[in-house]
Amino acid sequence: MRLVLTLVGLIVLGMALMATVGHAGLGGALYQTLLDAAGDAVPNPTLDPFGKVVQVTITLSGLALIPVITAVVVDGLVRARLTDPKPEQDRFGDHVVVVGLGNVGTRVVGQLHDLGISVVCVETDENARGVQLARRLGVPVVFGDATRDDTLRSASVANARALLLLTSSDVVNLEAALQGRALERKTPRDDLRVVLRLFDDDLAERVERSLGIAISRSVSRLAASAFAAAMMERQVIGTMSIGRAVLMIAEVPVSASSPLTGRPIGAANEPGQARVIALRHHDGNDLDWAPASTDPLRPLDRLIVVATQAGLGRLLARSMAPVPSGNGDGRRGSDTHQ
Repeated sequence: MRLVLTLVGLIVLGMALMATVGHAGLGGALYQTLLDAAGDAVPNPTLDPFGKVVQVTITLSGLALIPVITAVVVDGLVRARLTDPKPEQDRFGDHVVVVGLGNVGTRVVGQLHDLGISVVCVETDENARGVQLARRLGVPVVFGDATRDDTLRSASVANARALLLLTSSDVVNLEAALQGRALERKTPRDDLRVVLRLFDDDLAERVERSLGIAISRSVSRLAASAFAAAMMERQVIGTMSIGRAVLMIAEVPVSASSPLTGRPIGAANEPGQARVIALRHHDGNDLDWAPASTDPLRPLDRLIVVATQAGLGRLLARSMAPVPSGNGDGRRGSDTHQ
C-alpha cells in the first residue's frame, strides 16, 4: 500500500509540474499525464530537459502502478477468502483435543465419538491410520506440529475440556503438553485436563509429580500388567489403573485341603494387597456381593478379589492344595538294579 501511494504521489506531482512550470494548464496537464501514465507516451524532441524528465517519471510510475495495484487487489481477495470469520481460539468449544491418530489415538477418537463427546484431532501425517476414521465420523482434523503454538490454537485448546497426547513419541507428547499448559495460562481458566501417553515409566512419574500434569500413563507399565494377567491364565478377569498402581480383578478358586479351606472369608484379605469383593458359592453360579467376613470357605468356592500382582500371587498360593513332597523314605522311585 505504501508503494501504491508513492507511485500515485509521483504521478500527481508530475501533473502539477506540467500545469505550472510547463504552462500546459490544468486540462492539458491532466490529458498528458493520463496518456503518459498508461504507457502511451510519445517522444517529443522539442520538449525542454525538465519536461522530458517529468514525462519519463510519469510514464515509469504509471507502468509500475498497474502491477502493484493488481497485486494488492489479489492479496486482499485471497485473505478475505482464507480468513476464518472466528478467531482460531473460538472455532471449537467444550471439546477434547486428541493429538496423534495412530493405533491408540484412533481407538480413543472412536470411543469418544460413540459417547457423544465433541473431538478435534491434531496430526502431522495426512496418511495416518486414524485420518480416514475421523473424516468418516465428521471429526475435524488439524494438520500440523502439535508442539507449535499456532497448531494448538487452531484446535482451540484454550476452550477444550481435555488435551490427550497420544503420539508414539514421549518428547512430542511432553512438549505439546507444556505448550497446552502455556496456552491455558493465557486464559482465565485453570481446569484443562491433560493426559499424556509415555513409554518410560520413570519419566511418566516425574512428569506427573513435578510438572503438575493431571494424568500420565506409561505404556510399559500398563502392558506389564496385561502380560502378568496372561501368565495367570483365566484367573484374571481384568485390570485397572489406580493412580500409579495397576490392580487386577481375579477369580480365585478354593481347592480342597488348601490352607484357606474352612477358614473365614476375611482370612483371604491382605491389607493393601488383596481384598475379597464377592463370593461364588460352590453350589451355585450367583455372586454374593456382600459375603460375611466370618463365613467359612468351602472347597470349590470361588473368590472375586481386587489385588496387586504380588498380593494375587500369594493368595493363589494359599488357595491351592499343597503339592505332595514325594516318598517318605527319600527314594525317588521303586526301580532296583540287579
